[in-house]
Amino acid sequence: MNDQSIYIDESIAKVIRMHMSILENRLEYSSVYEELSAYANNLYENFRIGNPATTIEISNYHPDFIGKDADFILSSEIELEDILLVIAREYGFKNWKEVEAQQNTVFNIQFEKCVDDLLSGDLALLKATLVQNPDLLRMRSQYGHGAGLIHYLGSNGVELWRQVVPQNLVAVLKLMIDFDADLNMQANIYGNNSLLALLTSSGHPWKAGVARQAIDVLRGA
Repeated sequence: MNDQSIYIDESIAKVIRMHMSILENRLEYSSVYEELSAYANNLYENFRIGNPATTIEISNYHPDFIGKDADFILSSEIELEDILLVIAREYGFKNWKEVEAQQNTVFNIQFEKCVDDLLSGDLALLKATLVQNPDLLRMRSQYGHGAGLIHYLGSNGVELWRQVVPQNLVAVLKLMIDFDADLNMQANIYGNNSLLALLTSSGHPWKAGVARQAIDVLRGA
């Protein structure tokens, strides 16, 4: 059992709660397209009933509403096509057309579960998983950002509900280094970026109080 604490910003917690019914069964969807369609429909329905939590995703990913406050967004005319764009961009795609191209892209369940292991901070479980399948370190997400396991430690530029920080992030990072993770692996996040760049610019690890030590480990590796 893992009793490791995890830092979750309240804005991220709201997104998690809003999409919880999908997240609990997400690996049962037949494709990336089907999963992202579920998020989009859920986000749109919640927007239509005035749920303030919807403004978190919208203000982060819709080009017309970036940085706008909740009241402004909730009073705006936003259609389903706007929400589709929000979800597409949150998952690293340029637009919904790119998401539609994922109708035959099935999940790499091993990779997805390993991301969850990593973000749980459960070192024993993560180590056992990597011992059994070290190739996971070279795999990438099937979302548009193409993040590897290592990038998820940055809590930056990946799907919002996964932008959480295990308080033992430094220990998790050191374990990844022990397994020869490629610390310079690039992901399609804000251009092309490595974990070091993501950690440096991400607010969540800094708020969790683990960013500085993790950056020092990376620079000394």
